[in-house]
Amino acid sequence: MACLRKYQIVSLLDMLDFDLPRFAVLIRELVESECRHHEALTGHEASPPLLSVVDMPWLESRLTEIGGHARFLGLNVAVAGIRDFVARLKNPVFPMPDVREAETRLGEIKRAIEADLQGKVFMYFPSDKMHYYSEKALFGEEVENKLPAVSSDIAEAGRCLACGRHTAVVFHLMRVMEAGVKELAATLKAKVNPRDAWGDVLNSIDAEIKKLPIGTPAEKNRKSDCEGVRASLHAVKEAWRNPTMHDITRTYTEEEAQDIWDCVRAFMHRLVGVIR
Repeated sequence: MACLRKYQIVSLLDMLDFDLPRFAVLIRELVESECRHHEALTGHEASPPLLSVVDMPWLESRLTEIGGHARFLGLNVAVAGIRDFVARLKNPVFPMPDVREAETRLGEIKRAIEADLQGKVFMYFPSDKMHYYSEKALFGEEVENKLPAVSSDIAEAGRCLACGRHTAVVFHLMRVMEAGVKELAATLKAKVNPRDAWGDVLNSIDAEIKKLPIGTPAEKNRKSDCEGVRASLHAVKEAWRNPTMHDITRTYTEEEAQDIWDCVRAFMHRLVGVIR
């Protein structure tokens, strides 16, 4: 049984691998044992009876099993308390523990488990969104290789799409687009201001595309490829439905974020085919 890691996605298989019913039984037995030791202490506060030779191996066995489950769940405080008490039960040097000590330690372990569990939160991802969170090179290997500077924002946009943070998706894609437009402008030697409206961006790029020569088949193909990039850029503009790429007051729905994702991905795919 593997331990949970930070930011790990937990599948149904992972959850089935963790024996939740058995863990629940063990916790109930832990609580019942605490109560039995409390009852055994009643009337013997001044001189608590020692644990019986039957109780000690039973406690050691149950605590060791609980400790394994707690370790899987990352319940670190509880694991430390269990490890310490089990070591105490096994150590022949110290006097045999009495019921007061058992009650106290079991109560501390129970409260540690409760406190640790309250800090464990799991997020459910729809299965059709999982690849956005876990896969690499979401825009393809060619985009990753030719434009490594946008890799982080593409990955973050994907994670945000999986998590339902749709406006955050768009803001990461804005950064991807800014880098992409700069690359296209540099390739075409077009002058583009980062705060230009979409219409100005398209006009500047379109003007340079019109100047491209078509004297040879290779030149014709290149101009056609650049016109395809320009068409993808226009599609991004329509998906954004904003006059600029920097409207920080706008929020986006899941459908809008997905539409923008698809359009930006298509633009970047076309872009890597024409940049130097």
